Amino acid sequence: MFRLLRHFALTGLAVVLVAAAVLGGIYRSVAERSLVALGEENNTSLTLAMANALGPTLASYLEAAHPIPTADLQSHANLPALRAAVLAHMRDVNVVKVKVYDLAGRTVFSTEAKQIGEDKRGNAGFQAALAGRAASELTHRDRFSAFEQVIEDRDVLSTYIPLHATGTGRVQAVFEIYSDVTPFVQKIARTQWLVTTAVLGVLLLVYAVLFAVVRRAERILKAQYAEREAAEEALAAARDTLEQRVEERTAALEAEVTERRLAEARANYLAHHDELTGLPNRMLFMSKLQQAIGLAGRTGHSVAVLFLDLDRFKNVNDSLGHAAGDGLLKLVGELCAKELRDGDVVARSGGDEFIICLNHVATAEQAGGAARRILAGISRGFDVGAHRLHVNASIGITLYPADGADAETLVRNADTAMYHAK
Repeated sequence: MFRLLRHFALTGLAVVLVAAAVLGGIYRSVAERSLVALGEENNTSLTLAMANALGPTLASYLEAAHPIPTADLQSHANLPALRAAVLAHMRDVNVVKVKVYDLAGRTVFSTEAKQIGEDKRGNAGFQAALAGRAASELTHRDRFSAFEQVIEDRDVLSTYIPLHATGTGRVQAVFEIYSDVTPFVQKIARTQWLVTTAVLGVLLLVYAVLFAVVRRAERILKAQYAEREAAEEALAAARDTLEQRVEERTAALEAEVTERRLAEARANYLAHHDELTGLPNRMLFMSKLQQAIGLAGRTGHSVAVLFLDLDRFKNVNDSLGHAAGDGLLKLVGELCAKELRDGDVVARSGGDEFIICLNHVATAEQAGGAARRILAGISRGFDVGAHRLHVNASIGITLYPADGADAETLVRNADTAMYHAK
């Protein structure tokens, strides 16, 4: 009997715990997005205020930094003055680092001097600011170099902010402001815990009510199950005898039918496929080629036939044995199939010959390109057992309707073209 109470107890409790955790996670995600948005707005305002306050100093610094080689930026003559001005402006706010980038992505100023000269042109935040949009990211840092000290275990919001030139409105530099938002993130974490706990309490109360209902339902179901089981046992003996006889006869019939179907399927497969390579044989290929010709006649497209023959294949059989020759034929067939498009057909005609049908061919050059790819693949050689075999091939090409109006003619002319190519 299905243990309703046990399954409900486990599943329901798991759902309650997952739901509480998910809702808590959703709250944290929403709260952190709001924090990032608010912090980005605050960092943007701080940047604009600082740019206005340090206007002449900053403008002269950026202008003087433009021709300076990257390796010499840390020796910028105005660096101490700008650093002192930035530190004074940011003294009473939660900003812990300031960087300035020129339009080439070079770090022309940083309150951490060793970072001056770094290339950030590939940074996504810099690219966004260069396009005129502020971009922010909230990260946790185990160690972080601030203005005058190294701080540890802090949550930092970094914002890339475009600085627009007065009058023209174009971006003249990019600021990166790092703000310490650890107290806000900690508050979010505490609130998340409270929200999760409250939700969990409500869900557990609902769970307790439902548990009582399910326990009552399970008792009713057990009684009904016992009655049904008694009735079924009365029919079991007669049914088992009958089913055994039916199963014995059915098994015999199924075995006979299955054997016949497998034999028919195998015969049908061998009638239309090459047993060695698994590719379509000549009969199936001619049927598909005739269908392609009929479709091409209605749509106005061309059909190409490629007749491929391996050169000196007999030498492989004579020197390495038929097993190596068979392995080579399989690999050639796989290579041809790999180079074709969906809807094209490759078949083994017999021996070392393969024929290929290319549907919807626009030009003779397209068919020639396919032939060159196949020949290039064959010329690279194949690993057959312990041997690396290098062989060449010849390909003859015909096009419908230029070289024949039916399948037999196209294949015959392609065979002739192949011998001319050989």
